[in-house]
Amino acid sequence: MLFSIIIPCHNSKTESIKNLMHSLTKQGIDKDDLQVIIVDDNSSDKSYLDICKTFEDELNVEYYHTDTDIHCPGNTRIEGMKHVKGGWLCFCDHDDYYEDNALKQIKIYTGNLDHTVYVISTIMHSVDPETHDYVDEFAHKSAWLHGKFFNYNKLIKPYNINFKKDLVTHEDIYFNSSVLNVLFQLNTDLDYLDINTYCWVNDEESITRTIRNDRGYLYENFEDYIICAAEPFMDMAIKTHRIEYVNQIMMTLLHSYFYYEAAVFNEGQAEYSDVLEIIRKFVKNIQNNLGYSLSDIVGFIYADVVKYYVVKGDCEICVGKFISSKSFKDFIYDM
Repeated sequence: MLFSIIIPCHNSKTESIKNLMHSLTKQGIDKDDLQVIIVDDNSSDKSYLDICKTFEDELNVEYYHTDTDIHCPGNTRIEGMKHVKGGWLCFCDHDDYYEDNALKQIKIYTGNLDHTVYVISTIMHSVDPETHDYVDEFAHKSAWLHGKFFNYNKLIKPYNINFKKDLVTHEDIYFNSSVLNVLFQLNTDLDYLDINTYCWVNDEESITRTIRNDRGYLYENFEDYIICAAEPFMDMAIKTHRIEYVNQIMMTLLHSYFYYEAAVFNEGQAEYSDVLEIIRKFVKNIQNNLGYSLSDIVGFIYADVVKYYVVKGDCEICVGKFISSKSFKDFIYDM
């Protein structure tokens, strides 16, 4: 078995799952090359499973389920991970789909490798849910699961990489942070392959938006974001102070500032006083564990040491727009 795809489902719409399953039949690979793992997240409506079963002649489909009422994709993926048989692991949401021949291209690429590759990162697009036209391109997003192929036998299994149980949001960030943590230890990087493989349907009725409310996953579960983005790197940062680990922690802090100011802009400062306290706790954690003063933190961020400022432009939007008197430097020194 070459590929295993884990698909979390919760009250999935029949048309969406039909579109996804149909896309998997158009991959240009043998049936025995692909294991399709459907994990039901304790759905009240399981009618979508009837659609899945119509594809069993063309696809190797396996069905599993969770019994909790937490409803989070991380738990369903944990269940799916117990049953992986393929050498390359990938994840797909129930309302997304793959480009034609995407897996064939990965099969050809991996078949010609003369060295060990741990993660292959490809290009995904957001698509209109009605027309399926491309809306935006997302090339090699480090925090996203989609469009990535993980070497199960060389990376995921031996290093015991998995999702965090019962985590309501940001489970993909936690998984990818855990992957990056191991890649840093191995002194290697992702393989970046500029091919289109994954279509992300920008659906207002996705599981996260339906259950958590639109963007509630960001503001209402703010501490989850910090845990997922920084926690996997903290131990190695404490032990080694290597720039790669410290950088990920600082980038999380910078993103936190951006999210907080965006939330304040939308809802008002009083509404997010608890978020500010979470960020303060995170700063104290950095100070206590890494021995960084506030000046050290500011100096690190502004030095742009490893060119991680993909988010720098985003954060500059805050200055003069969300809270006009605050820069990131002011924000930190006010801690």
